[in-house]
Amino acid sequence: MFAYAVDDLELIEKNPVKKGLAPKTEKTEKPALREDQLVELFKVVPARMKAFFMTLALTGVRTGEALGLKWSDVDFTSREIHVRRAIYRGQETTPKTGSSIRCRPMAPELYQSLLNHRQMAVYKKPESFVFASSTGRPFNPDQLRWALQDALKGLGITFDQARVDGMHLLRHSSGSIVYRQTGGDVKMRQAWLGHSNSRVTLDTYTHVANNEEQRTAQRLETAIFAPPEPQGAVH
Repeated sequence: MFAYAVDDLELIEKNPVKKGLAPKTEKTEKPALREDQLVELFKVVPARMKAFFMTLALTGVRTGEALGLKWSDVDFTSREIHVRRAIYRGQETTPKTGSSIRCRPMAPELYQSLLNHRQMAVYKKPESFVFASSTGRPFNPDQLRWALQDALKGLGITFDQARVDGMHLLRHSSGSIVYRQTGGDVKMRQAWLGHSNSRVTLDTYTHVANNEEQRTAQRLETAIFAPPEPQGAVH
């Protein structure tokens, strides 16, 4: 605001707010599960919650968005999941941002898991919640978190940081894996996670980007010091 008053409006001669007064925020690398750890996790979580955990990990949607899914949002014919709403404090609401309203493909494993989940479900009408409790309301997030934490503990997966073993761990793991598999494509990561802008993606996955930079440096070094021999070279 003061910079605008100085540079554009010329209302004041100098900015009374000195640069650098804002406190610096230290970014802490959040842990993510590896592919093999996710496979083992899906084997030990309660059967009625397995499809929910797989949905988070295989689509990257937020916990509230997964809880907000209704059977009308799950298209088994096209094998797509449509994110149209979220559950916040037990109430239906719109997704976090405009870019959060999106479609997610169902990979074969997730497709089969959701089919199995539907067979076990009591509430199957189009307007019924996919991940419903015995009352028909969405699962209790606390119970889901406890089940996830028990499964992680049973697998011997622990973290040095506090409060990183919650539901967001699966979304973060999804984002990290896709980031690696797409060669560090920030735009793809942004679209996958439904972030409003790429800055959020970069801030969240800085540690993954750093790993990619290390691999890039190694490839550059190989290209310079150990380039492939030209075709047709005679030994």
